[in-house]
Amino acid sequence: MALNILEIFSKGYLKEYLSRNKNLILISFIILIASAFLGVVFCDIIQQYVTEILKEIFLSMPENPTVYNEAIFLFQNNIRANIIIMIGGLLFSIFSVLAIIMNGLIIGFTYTLVTPIQFIVGILPHGIFELPATILSLVGAFIITKLEINLLNALFKKRLKEEINKSDKLVKDIVLTFIIILVLLIIAAIIEAGVTPVLLSMVS
Repeated sequence: MALNILEIFSKGYLKEYLSRNKNLILISFIILIASAFLGVVFCDIIQQYVTEILKEIFLSMPENPTVYNEAIFLFQNNIRANIIIMIGGLLFSIFSVLAIIMNGLIIGFTYTLVTPIQFIVGILPHGIFELPATILSLVGAFIITKLEINLLNALFKKRLKEEINKSDKLVKDIVLTFIIILVLLIIAAIIEAGVTPVLLSMVS
């Protein structure tokens, strides 16, 4: 399998990537949105559990944060979580789906704690970058699972070498998924640390 990784940076490849994985993107989007809706509906049931998670996140934030170190903290946390979700594809994406569901539940639960305008201002500016990254992390997990299943099937059929040679698109899609996530999360962290607090102070 001869990989031309630089190909993934072309506009044509990005279009192919989106077309090839549109169903996976749609499924991941639906899972996240449905989970957020459930977080609103069942907020009383999940309150204690989600509150503990939010408390842990808050306590782990840097003391006397500057925009810079808070952005670094947010980026590190988010990229770590997204990498774990993607790697979960090796376990047939089961835990990856559960992680996205948990993300959705937290988003939905958060909506019940604030006013609609506070939610929009607090989530939307960085969320337009962070949420697509979250969705793509599950897409990446699904692609890894697909690659894994293809290779396992080929192994049993004693056609592993042939399958490896045919897997270049999947491998490049995984790499491109991670790069897009990386870029989106850098932007999201900068906005969340530098812009979101200012906007929230204006509507609080």
